[in-house]
Amino acid sequence: MSNIDASLMPSEQWLDQSELHWIIFVWPVFVSIAITFFMLHQHFLFLLNYVGIAIIIYLFADVLIRYMGTAYALSTGRVILQRGLFFRRTWDVPLTRVESVQMQQSLLGKILGYGDIIVNGVGGDQLVFSTIENPQSFRQKILTSIEQLKTTR
Repeated sequence: MSNIDASLMPSEQWLDQSELHWIIFVWPVFVSIAITFFMLHQHFLFLLNYVGIAIIIYLFADVLIRYMGTAYALSTGRVILQRGLFFRRTWDVPLTRVESVQMQQSLLGKILGYGDIIVNGVGGDQLVFSTIENPQSFRQKILTSIEQLKTTR
């Protein structure tokens, strides 16, 4: 789950962690099939085969790096979004400053179990957890954690 464990504060515990859904690999697969079909049926410009192979490698490398370098987490005190495999960026919103939690899910997302979660914080902070696995469960855990914080005060 990448280096998200390093983001944990000493007084915090992980409540949930999630990652990108496998659906992000579908687009590169379709493009790769189309490029391969084109390469097999063209008999001129042999150089285009190398360009096609380079495009396929780039597409899969881009998606694989994004998949391996993205982590979504919920701790007892914060909602955390971490991106980047080589250059890491971390965003977090304390649960006490969360104003609303929205979920967006298409029909295909409902069927396959992925969607987007938007966490709006006080002051305009916004975290977008895009193409997250099982967004309903993650959203519910965020809301439950917020309620538990309110009742313990």
